Amino acid sequence: MTSPAQVWWSHPPGQRRGRAVVVALHGRGADERSLAALAPDLPDGVVVACPRASWPEGQGFAWWQMHAIGYPVAASLATTRNRLLHWVDDELTGADVALLGFSDGATTAASLLLAEPQRFRAAVLLGGALPWGTPLPLDDDRLAGTAVQLSYGADDGVIPRDLLERTAEWLVKRSGADAEVHIEKGLTHLIDTAQVDRARALLQRVLLDR
Repeated sequence: MTSPAQVWWSHPPGQRRGRAVVVALHGRGADERSLAALAPDLPDGVVVACPRASWPEGQGFAWWQMHAIGYPVAASLATTRNRLLHWVDDELTGADVALLGFSDGATTAASLLLAEPQRFRAAVLLGGALPWGTPLPLDDDRLAGTAVQLSYGADDGVIPRDLLERTAEWLVKRSGADAEVHIEKGLTHLIDTAQVDRARALLQRVLLDR
């Protein structure tokens, strides 16, 4: 299992060369099409790639098996992480790459970033936490120089609040990242326009305005 079975791309092959890429990782029970709707709202000039997760889950797919909501089975997360890193190496060689993930996709994106921070220019984590309970390289300044944006709903009743708060605290106080944390008033376990607008601004700055 060395590459995603399906990937939705915002641009055909002939239009991808030399462009920065945003890898968008869907939530549990969704598929590669679920975050495709965000592509028109992300910066012009980037390519958006939405891979499909591996494990069947409900009407869609999951990136990893879980002990409980927000708590990955470490072996399954490691399998997914290695598969995605191989895909990044094979398909996105030479490109500036940023990560964007929602819910379990945000946890997966965080796992990728922690494992290989030098490969990614930025990460946008929407409604998801670090994969607490799995082996994590959480040494101080692990993400030094990397832009990370975490946002979640104040009324999110899906992801345990303590996982989100621990994630926010580590990002701001210990990671060394250029970190932003936003708690969205009135938002449940969804993506809203304010989150997308902030993601667009961050990705524009990190990937294009250089």
